[in-house]
Amino acid sequence: MKWNDVRNNYPEKFVLFEIMESAKVGDKEVVDDIKVIEVYDNGKDARNAFIKKKPNQFVYSTKNERVEIEIVKYVGIRRNV
Repeated sequence: MKWNDVRNNYPEKFVLFEIMESAKVGDKEVVDDIKVIEVYDNGKDARNAFIKKKPNQFVYSTKNERVEIEIVKYVGIRRNV
């Protein structure tokens, strides 16, 4: 489902979703197509869903015009031996 369709179907809600299609633009992943898993009316329920989500799932507010996820590289821990 396209993000604009999600925003129209679930105005002012929080959505738990999986990314189906996206494009990397600089240091961000711009999401084009998603699979809606669950819809939440309030931030408390959305926060609880965020805590329990699977690694490939995201929680986002439909107030946002676009879904842009910042790509953060994991560098690990360095230690001198």
